[in-house]
Amino acid sequence: AGIIRVGPDDFPDYINPLTGLPVPNPALLDRRPIVAKIPNYPHSVRPQAGISLADHIYEYYLEWGLTRFMAVFYGNDAERFGPIRSGRVFDAHIMRMYNGIFVFNYADDRTLDYFEEIELDQRYFALDQRCPPLCRDESINSYNNLFGNTSAVHDFVQTRGVADDRRDLSGNFFSSLNNLEAPIGAEVHITYSYANYAYWRYHDGSGLYVRYQGNTDNVDGNSAQYEMHMDSLTGQPLTASNVIILMVPHEFFHKSSDTEVFTMDLTGTGTAYVFRDNQAFEARWQRFAENQPLAILDTNGRPFPLKPGTTFFQVINTTSEVGQYDSATWYFDFARPPDPEPEEEE
Repeated sequence: AGIIRVGPDDFPDYINPLTGLPVPNPALLDRRPIVAKIPNYPHSVRPQAGISLADHIYEYYLEWGLTRFMAVFYGNDAERFGPIRSGRVFDAHIMRMYNGIFVFNYADDRTLDYFEEIELDQRYFALDQRCPPLCRDESINSYNNLFGNTSAVHDFVQTRGVADDRRDLSGNFFSSLNNLEAPIGAEVHITYSYANYAYWRYHDGSGLYVRYQGNTDNVDGNSAQYEMHMDSLTGQPLTASNVIILMVPHEFFHKSSDTEVFTMDLTGTGTAYVFRDNQAFEARWQRFAENQPLAILDTNGRPFPLKPGTTFFQVINTTSEVGQYDSATWYFDFARPPDPEPEEEE
């Protein structure tokens, strides 16, 4: 395959700046990325469709112990992705970083007001009002039955007469050579709650991390069960060349008896942990500009050499517990921010 060293700037036209790899069809890169909101709970939403074709995925804490994914599709089209769920305040960061087309299924009024307030360009929203690009799969007897098609989403956005063109998505450095000394990072456990927990295990043969998802509610703390996290579209497991833990400050945006909304401050810089090639590295994430992907830097502030391929970001609170079960196995236990003072009832 040859040695790859590319980035963090001046990517050739045929290299995907999100993966550092050439794409079979460089014309795909002459479009904006699609960022899609995909649930990871209840367990019945799995296996989700299309997730193994995303270049980047972010998993973050949504509410009441649940997590969701923001999947970034750029170098591949997915004829079916989803299911698609509602937008949240945090999603604005991802849409802006990737100059993306935001695919989601409804959002509550506070969130929509927030999107308006910060002047997100809503011409780049694809909502559930149109089929295609977003269609209900009536064979699924659940509200988790809305799916999209990436090329249909691009077609739809272009009917609005807006620029669906190549954006500057540079900022990260990729190197297939890894001459770095680091502790072993064979397994990475990430626990958001009793409902959403998973681990990544490094596989020597492929050089990738494979995700194993908790498939039962581990209410008593002793009933964890895992299965390989699959993609129903491709039949492939969810894998990543890089698994990156992002330590990001969380606080409540709104809390009532039936609603929790968090903000996560993905601006400035923070601690990151990068897992590649069976090794664990402490690093930094840095957001140099609102409309650029996060840059991953080493602890001296130089571009960190990511492994060419897909990256999965686990977003957790800065107060989360970080540790090791043994010399090769790491764990990250999400900590919720403290509850705010109750809001006065109007």
